[in-house]
Amino acid sequence: MFRPLTGLLIFCVVFSPALFASAEIDEQNLCKDAAAQALLADGMTLQAELETQAALTRYQQCLEAEPTCTGCLYEIGWSYWRLGEWDKVISSWESLLKIDPGHQQALQFINTARENKKIVARGGTVQAFKSKVAIGEISKPADSVVRLTLIARRQSYNPHPTHPMDFYDTGVYSPKSVAFSSRGDQVFVNSLEGGNTIIYGRQGFQQLAAISHRFTKVDQSLFDRTVPLGYAFPAGIRETNVFLGKPVEMEITHNGRFLWVPYYRRDFDVHGVMPSALALIDVPAQKIIRVFHTGPIPKRVIASPDGKLLAIGHWGDNSVGLLDISGDDPARFKPSDLLIVDKQLSLKNVKGDRDHDCGFCVRGLAFTADSKYLFVGRMRRGGLAVFKLDGVKPVYLGTVHGIDPSPRDLEINGEHLYVSSNGSGYVFKFMWRELLALVESSKTKDLQVTEQDVHMKKVFVGLGPRSLNVSRDGKWLFVAVNQSSEVVAVECSRMKIVSRADVDSFPVGLALSPDEQELWVTSQGRGGMGGNSVSVFQVRMVAEENLEVKQ
Repeated sequence: MFRPLTGLLIFCVVFSPALFASAEIDEQNLCKDAAAQALLADGMTLQAELETQAALTRYQQCLEAEPTCTGCLYEIGWSYWRLGEWDKVISSWESLLKIDPGHQQALQFINTARENKKIVARGGTVQAFKSKVAIGEISKPADSVVRLTLIARRQSYNPHPTHPMDFYDTGVYSPKSVAFSSRGDQVFVNSLEGGNTIIYGRQGFQQLAAISHRFTKVDQSLFDRTVPLGYAFPAGIRETNVFLGKPVEMEITHNGRFLWVPYYRRDFDVHGVMPSALALIDVPAQKIIRVFHTGPIPKRVIASPDGKLLAIGHWGDNSVGLLDISGDDPARFKPSDLLIVDKQLSLKNVKGDRDHDCGFCVRGLAFTADSKYLFVGRMRRGGLAVFKLDGVKPVYLGTVHGIDPSPRDLEINGEHLYVSSNGSGYVFKFMWRELLALVESSKTKDLQVTEQDVHMKKVFVGLGPRSLNVSRDGKWLFVAVNQSSEVVAVECSRMKIVSRADVDSFPVGLALSPDEQELWVTSQGRGGMGGNSVSVFQVRMVAEENLEVKQ
């Protein structure tokens, strides 16, 4: 994830050359020799202009000037990736890792290159961008113990679909997340750029409502007068509560009565450094009834199993806000505490890309079943932070490092903690009590562990695994894999992939229905390509007595 722009967008280069215009060289990829550095920069410019062969010539000249320049070896790998020459990609990065065994970016992406080589060797093709998947297409292999069939879609890219279950829907604009109602009869979709939450019936036949997240002066009674937890708006912002909110994730509480939706930012907050907001939607009334102030860039939101707390992860400053949501009266819900992951990020003079300039980039959240502990994923610089919540005040116990380089989504099911690693392409399964015991017994706040220190299993699902969802019985795991534009089904006991289904380009969110017969997937798109689609899959899971046959 954290690499030069040329590498980051190489999947898209065939389709959008302009995306390379602002390529920068990561400090891990510099040459020591000035002449080699100039050749490296020239090669990157040529690659940005899709002159791959000319770029390779410059990189080879760079290596002649400095044979151990890691930057040249790294960029050569991406140029060969562009050509689909996987042996040369792997060879370049293996040579790099001999010089620099700790090169984070090469370590992250070499496994994907190896997987792509296997796919091609089996006669398959490697393609991240998919125009649209045909209604009726099924997952592969067709006789898998988990079978996914695309039965419907809501999309805004084709105004004249030919299939009756392919619905043109202009409200689907950069859909970020999806969730089912408690009874499973309604489905909620957050469209980030559309600034709305759309409510659908099962299978996507009917749009039931569209809730706008645009606030005007007439909506001021929805907001608290003061901003809690030490946050404040800068002087000069007069109409702080007049804005368009960009909805990210969501959570359902109080037996399906309330839907909580955080906003990436208020639209006037260009750099994402001001307090954002969290909407409370009354589901039966289909309207927003309160809006809470939050910290900067709230993304993940999750309720404690005992129903007393709501945790909001602040991507923007290394913190997690807690709301007291005990009881049934929404007027009594109130801010409780601000949890700081190691150290709070200063927001002074922040003007860069806030998707990357975000400190630890707090993302995934998972409460333990007893609601006494909270696991927090640090998507940048890695690690799983742990807080103890059953005392008078919450306590930061520390962070487990060394296993997962970029945890994105977390989910606890029974005794296991599942973690998707957006950068490495793996999904991990841990014994959460074991991790907790290690943190509580550690004498330092930063605990380094290896695979030998803990019981864990992992599976490589493809680069960019985003949201994950585990079936109630803990047998099956579903993952949205962004950069291969797939949904992957995994058998949890062995952490083995059992099926893959193509989905419209660059999926990010997914939700399994309460009866586990439907799986909805949001394809947000990336870099102005793909996305703007919500896919509905029918799910068929083979009975346990037939599972042995497939093993």
